[in-house]
Amino acid sequence: MNNKPDYRYIPIKKGYINKLYPWYLWVIDFWVLLLKINVSKTQKIKNYLKELFKTNYIYFFDSGKSALVIALMALDIKKGDDVCVSVFVCPDVIESIVTVKANPIFVDCEDDFLINVVDLKNKITKKTKCIITTNTYGFTEKDEIYRIAEENNIRTISDLAQTLKIIDHGDISVYSVGPQKILNTTGGGILISKEKNLSEKIQSIMPNEYVSYGELVLMFLNRIKYYLTFFLLKYIKIIYISKEKKQNDYNSSNIIKPKMMSNRTIYSIYFKIKNYGVYQTKIKHKINKLNKCLEKFNWIKTPKSDTNSINLYYTILLRDGLRYKLGLYLAEHGFQSTWNYIPVSWYLAYKNYYNETPNAFKLSEQVLSLPFMGLSNHEIEKMISIIENFEKELL
Repeated sequence: MNNKPDYRYIPIKKGYINKLYPWYLWVIDFWVLLLKINVSKTQKIKNYLKELFKTNYIYFFDSGKSALVIALMALDIKKGDDVCVSVFVCPDVIESIVTVKANPIFVDCEDDFLINVVDLKNKITKKTKCIITTNTYGFTEKDEIYRIAEENNIRTISDLAQTLKIIDHGDISVYSVGPQKILNTTGGGILISKEKNLSEKIQSIMPNEYVSYGELVLMFLNRIKYYLTFFLLKYIKIIYISKEKKQNDYNSSNIIKPKMMSNRTIYSIYFKIKNYGVYQTKIKHKINKLNKCLEKFNWIKTPKSDTNSINLYYTILLRDGLRYKLGLYLAEHGFQSTWNYIPVSWYLAYKNYYNETPNAFKLSEQVLSLPFMGLSNHEIEKMISIIENFEKELL
């Protein structure tokens, strides 16, 4: 890529972070730090989660990327093997591949943020041993990806970090329960397998070390630090300096060393997931309302209507050059938006794996995630009115 992309962050002005990320349940994470943990109760919770995820084999790790490392190891992915993955993804996924000394093969994405099937087929070789589907923004990856994998005797991992959807595809499913996920805790990853033989391999490579109480407290404090930083950037204007993403922002020198999840985090997952059905219904209602309200703007492309998807973000595509302008305008009027992900091959850390993925680079300058989880119907209507004013004043 010769032209410098517009990767400016959206300034923090008058918006509220709880409207963008479902952070307010952090109170439960604080509460479980004070609980006396009962071993038999923990086992009952694990059994409950087995039933919920429809599996006999479920494992809990300190992070989603740790769960991915274990998944790759369980599938015998090793040095020199190729792992196909969308280029439009969180760098942690690539770190997991690099940790097992395999080669990430970046695949372009389509306008729905999912893997481009044609590009995937072109990049499969005899060295390809695994495909990781990332279900970006919570959209469900195409069934065809799994058929292609089966036809070519390639193993698959379903990375469901941005959703909580339970799927039947893939050899292994991995979920993340980090602070900015749908099911948010101080941090953790869940690995699920439905094969007994594969589960036996997972058990043989499980780490012995657990997240300590001190580490859990530190994770909680880091979360508070994140919210405090947002608060300071919002109210103490002098410390805010407009920034942009840079190619050297990400350092790939750290090797992931998986640990087992703390039982306290398992408690937190249990307390939060019990009300997830109601939460899921609200998410879908708000997405449908936003889709309907935004369809009148010909310069905005709304997410596809997919009843099978459970979205972490409400992400729209904008006409070239409008992302920063709209994000700034919304921030000045009380609605904080953001944008997530760029083609990871753009980072200098992954320059050795660079290949052509033109559509992902195009999308990376057009995506904008609007707040929706914490918005009431009235607030959604107010945000739409502000977008209408933006159209009148600046377009």
